[in-house]
Amino acid sequence: MGLPVTGHAIDQITLLGDIGATNARFALLTAGVLGPVKWIEVARYSKFAHAIEDFLQSQFFQSPVSSAVLAVAGPVEGQRSHFTNSTWLVGDGARRIVIASEGGHGTFPAASAHEDAILVHLRNRFGHVSAERLLSGP
Repeated sequence: MGLPVTGHAIDQITLLGDIGATNARFALLTAGVLGPVKWIEVARYSKFAHAIEDFLQSQFFQSPVSSAVLAVAGPVEGQRSHFTNSTWLVGDGARRIVIASEGGHGTFPAASAHEDAILVHLRNRFGHVSAERLLSGP
């Protein structure tokens, strides 16, 4: 059962993706309803397009996707993002817009006494403590 989302055009189909170096997650937002999330291993596909095709086929999806929102963990050059440890290339085309950000480098926001203690320990060791450092290590 999908999750209803308000403020979405009834005929718009949006591909949603969270793409990392190891795993990618995809879902469809169709007629305002968020469908199931599918996890895939990036290494199983030589190209980004092959992963998308496989995802859409696994959803028995045959209608055209009208838009896509993708979070991609990789360096951005021009209007493309490529991975340093994969052959995938995202955003290679005139209709795509790539926006570079450093969201993972945002400061870790401690929300409890336990997290405060972790933050103090890591800050003493590294200085700035980002979400990426906390999750991925030094």
